[in-house]
Amino acid sequence: MAVTRLDWDVLASNSDRLVTFPWVTGKVRKGDAYTVLDYLARRFNDEVEKITKAHSWGYAARDVRGASGVTSEHNAGTAVDFNAPKHVLGKSGTFTSAQATAIRKILSADVLENSIRWGGDYPGRKDEMHFELQGGADKLARVAKAIKALDSGTASKPSKPKPAQRTLAEGDTGADVKRLQAGLNKAFPAYSKFTGNGDGKYGPYTVQVVKEFQRRTGLKADGVVGPTTIKALRKHGINL
Repeated sequence: MAVTRLDWDVLASNSDRLVTFPWVTGKVRKGDAYTVLDYLARRFNDEVEKITKAHSWGYAARDVRGASGVTSEHNAGTAVDFNAPKHVLGKSGTFTSAQATAIRKILSADVLENSIRWGGDYPGRKDEMHFELQGGADKLARVAKAIKALDSGTASKPSKPKPAQRTLAEGDTGADVKRLQAGLNKAFPAYSKFTGNGDGKYGPYTVQVVKEFQRRTGLKADGVVGPTTIKALRKHGINL
């Protein structure tokens, strides 16, 4: 039995294992291959660029272009080319850096388990239009099942990690520090006198004022705005 470089069995053009594919002019292998390639196409269309069906290909009974005797994955119905005229064979950089990053983000999704290889990441001649399935039938079946679960909303979702508790301390800068300084000026003008309502830099004077606030509210006067101090500040209308 003839197989491709990635060990997919070659299909004849009239095989009943090939079905039309809404994203390209040709067909793809039905079943799990269709499911995985459709997931890729949907995300590529939404996150990288719109797919022009007339310029995108699927099954083709041929060898790899420029490599006579090497059967193309297209011949197995396990490869697609998206927007071929824009991303010509052998040319690098046909996608912007942001688009290339988006492609790699899609392909690295946990649900795909590295089951798709992109021609833009070939070590030699690049083929940026080209995407092909890899990993074998067992992996493909597992990935297709996971995609179907994801699409139906029945996939298990990881619990969200608890957000890290915010802390402001000497050396910090930014909007939160500025908000702290302005809030202290407004609530405690007797001892908080930041020029211009603060500069957003947590320096020695900010430490001094925070320590004073902590002493007056019965907290440990360490000059660090941690969870306990944040809670106390909120009681005085200072929200970080």
